[in-house]
Amino acid sequence: MKAYLKRCLAFVRANLKSLLLSLILSVIIWFAVSIQLFPNVYDHVSDIEVVAAPTAVMQQENLEITNINSEKITVQIQGKRYVIGSLSADDFTAVLDLSTVTTPGTHVVPIDVAPIVSSSDYEIVSTGLTTTIDVQRIITKEIPVEINTDNIQIAEGLQIQNDEIVVSPSVVTLKGEESLVNSIDKAVVDVDYNNVMSVTTELKGELSLYKSDNTKIENPDLEYEKTGYIVTIPVCKVKTLPLDFSLNVPSNFDISSLPYTILPEEITIAAPATDTSIDNLEKIDIGE
Repeated sequence: MKAYLKRCLAFVRANLKSLLLSLILSVIIWFAVSIQLFPNVYDHVSDIEVVAAPTAVMQQENLEITNINSEKITVQIQGKRYVIGSLSADDFTAVLDLSTVTTPGTHVVPIDVAPIVSSSDYEIVSTGLTTTIDVQRIITKEIPVEINTDNIQIAEGLQIQNDEIVVSPSVVTLKGEESLVNSIDKAVVDVDYNNVMSVTTELKGELSLYKSDNTKIENPDLEYEKTGYIVTIPVCKVKTLPLDFSLNVPSNFDISSLPYTILPEEITIAAPATDTSIDNLEKIDIGE
């Protein structure tokens, strides 16, 4: 047995080059024969990105796709072995057929797959490809901006002129799914001031959205400007003074003989917080 093994090893050493050449030739011959006998083979191409282009009807109805169940797909192809072996996802397009989508909701739509460069050396075998999409009607809506000054402290004797508060921008544009946008009842800018306010002041504020029941809404699917609001808070000095009047009568006329009543008996007036002239007033004369 040992002698037999020695003779085999000696033969391999003596004919190593011939044996290697024979092996290489066998592989080449096998490859050539397989191409001739089986020129077409099957293969799969994965990760082809699905593209969705809204139709004219969808644009007219403000319909947008909010979710695609299959964003990438795999297809089977058949063709020449030496051709399809080098194909990748970048060589194909997968487009949603949205011709039947005319309303919001969930839809099952076909996927049209095609090669970017047409070739007679292979074909796409996969047929009837579909996916599920969610479609919503997207609208925009403008609503006025309100101001919340509950957290502002005012110096004694002063008050905020609420009817003259100015906010810029004064409206906010909401964009999102129709029912979500329509659920918004008001937009409020909250402003804070750490000190006691004694003069008219400009403050920055942040916007919050609320439903009609005062429930605050924070939804990432709702597009709007949350920051960047400038609020001017006008502060004025107020004073309540009695009303008085004058009579054009002779100097010796007894005014007390004329009964009279002034209604209202007093009135509250306002002036800029820095105006000191109001401090010297003791009454308001309404004239003759």
